[in-house]
Amino acid sequence: MDQGPRPLNDPGLPTAPARAQAIARLLLVAILTVLGLWILRPFLPALVWAIILAIALWPLYRRAARRWPPGRHNLLLPLLFTGAIALVFLAPLVVLGFRRRARRTTC
Repeated sequence: MDQGPRPLNDPGLPTAPARAQAIARLLLVAILTVLGLWILRPFLPALVWAIILAIALWPLYRRAARRWPPGRHNLLLPLLFTGAIALVFLAPLVVLGFRRRARRTTC
């Protein structure tokens, strides 16, 4: 049932100030998003790697969570996985640091 064109003072139609306010709000959101990404720019590679590792290790974590019954592993299993990943990345760095230190003292 089309009732024809709405009158100009109909509250269902957006007014010019309301439309301008909506555009300004969208512009502000876009600017704040760009500024937030600019601030996070140095951390984006680390965040991308964290996402990649989380996706890659999720099936292994789910398998380990199914293997142990619910209970204490709710705290211990995430702690174990976090420690293992930290070891995988930090152990080679520690070894390289000791090698560099040993090389410095012998030269």
